[in-house]
Amino acid sequence: MVFKRWKHQYAVQAVECMELLINAGITVEDWMREEVIDLCKDYERCKDNIYTDDLQPYEEAMTRMCQLFDVERPTLRIHDGKSLITVTSTDFRDQHEELWNMLVPAVGKCKTVQGEVIRICGRINDEIFNNGGGNWDREYQKMLNALKRYYAMGKIPDEEEHREALALIKSIGRDSDGADVIRLCEINVHWVLANPEPIMLGDVEYRR
Repeated sequence: MVFKRWKHQYAVQAVECMELLINAGITVEDWMREEVIDLCKDYERCKDNIYTDDLQPYEEAMTRMCQLFDVERPTLRIHDGKSLITVTSTDFRDQHEELWNMLVPAVGKCKTVQGEVIRICGRINDEIFNNGGGNWDREYQKMLNALKRYYAMGKIPDEEEHREALALIKSIGRDSDGADVIRLCEINVHWVLANPEPIMLGDVEYRR
């Protein structure tokens, strides 16, 4: 399916293919609509890194794609790297998603420490839940260990949670059942919300 081969530089051609398939009579299913929404979100997160001064064709392609699949084009609040980091959600899972959409680019490390704290746990969560830890290696452990340094760059909102986070960093690995990763994600959200002033990230020592 076109979704699996999507690259933003081929957005215009991809939408043309989608239109041909729909005109040919394929059945539009809910999972396709969800893919369209995710693709639009990815585009919003990485459009500043598309190597062209003219984004109009890409914008039109995104709008047309949403029309084809009868979904509302999603809008993301992308952080500017300067203003205070705030969320509107109340549940930590929704807060994590909101922070991810706001702070985490489609590719590579984040600009801020807050974003990287969210990205690291998201990447580990994806590896454990969606890949069963199959690609777990030293780079994931480096990412976990980096959290200790990042925590120290801001204030610790809760000493007991901080000790729990350090224990989770040490214990999480290939065979994690996932509950420990979810808990670490929750603690990371608490840390980010307690440190709303953006902290620039700089270089990192891991490659994932």
